[in-house]
Amino acid sequence: MNPFLIFLALLFAVWLFFWLHHSGKVKVIGRGRKSLKFLKGKEDSLYYFAHVYYGLNSIYNTISGFKYGKTKSYRPRREILIGADGGEFAIDWFEDDRITIPDDAPIIVSQHALSGGSSEAYLQQFGLRVLREKKWRFVCVIFRGCCGTRLTTPRMYNGGMTDDLHISLRTINQRFPKSRVGILGYSVGGNVITKYLGEQNSINEPVVKYKQVIEHDPVPDCVVAAAAVCCPFSLTIIEDNMTEKELILMAQPMIKYMDKHKAILKQLKHFEMLSSTPDNLSIPLINEYATADIFGYTGNTQYKFDASSSRYLDGVRKPLLFISTLNDNISLYKAFPKQEIEKVDGNEYISALLLRGGAHLGMFSAFSTKTRFDEQIIIKYFSYYFNDHQE
Repeated sequence: MNPFLIFLALLFAVWLFFWLHHSGKVKVIGRGRKSLKFLKGKEDSLYYFAHVYYGLNSIYNTISGFKYGKTKSYRPRREILIGADGGEFAIDWFEDDRITIPDDAPIIVSQHALSGGSSEAYLQQFGLRVLREKKWRFVCVIFRGCCGTRLTTPRMYNGGMTDDLHISLRTINQRFPKSRVGILGYSVGGNVITKYLGEQNSINEPVVKYKQVIEHDPVPDCVVAAAAVCCPFSLTIIEDNMTEKELILMAQPMIKYMDKHKAILKQLKHFEMLSSTPDNLSIPLINEYATADIFGYTGNTQYKFDASSSRYLDGVRKPLLFISTLNDNISLYKAFPKQEIEKVDGNEYISALLLRGGAHLGMFSAFSTKTRFDEQIIIKYFSYYFNDHQE
């Protein structure tokens, strides 16, 4: 056998090994921060290799994240709460009649992605897992009018609306005063929880102040940590970097939402105009003529600016871990506030894990659609703070 060919083969094998080693390495941003203490100094041991099939294409990867892991027959217990304006919203409790959970068990309170709910695969799979494996309570705060809930006032929801989350946390804390609570947000839900944790202490005051901000009612002490998966961070940057076609495509769930709740939303000043052109309706138009009117913004530009959670990172006072991907085709990497998180004098409570693959909520392991990287990390993360590691 030709020695030169053997040498080339060995060289290629070495190159392939190091390429795989490098490509799978998770980038850790904000080393030494409080939200990374759960890794106990082993940040360099984190690797993630995207799924061998779905991971080759970010669109397939994202679709698979919403498709696989769902138990269609499962239904959580729904509870209706009343918001600060008198409107209804729901929280869904994940329960299993075969499992008894003590009153002081930890609780994870989650928020879902745009127009989703507790039945979304990425959220349901994780909720059932922590319920059955860890014996933790798991609750999903449903955005108004989503996941089969009623919309009882024209005040729907937006990507920066935090008062329903605050009411949910206060209600849960009153019911289980001995339980430690972790907050978990996916996509837009991640934006909401990040803004919620930072808006009261940030040097950047919100334009629209929700009730808990006006009354200086802080994040409950029972909240010990939070995590946000595929958080969009800057609604302005994301919108500016999407094509008109993409913005119209992203508006489809909201068009269905508005059609479903048209009996109540027809009270809006521009509802007839919005509903008359569904084929050309985009996210900016919905925000300009619906969201801005409902919540008191001058327009879409001011709404995007105010609702972007990256503005409030300096105000976070609970350990907050972000898990994001470089190839996210919805919460674009361009919006990821890398400099803000990693700067030397930055907020000691925030840090991030950045994956090369996984797209948007599709961080499956290399050979399985049953195991997700973010699940493993989040369980380990919350376990650390639920077990007497208070900051």
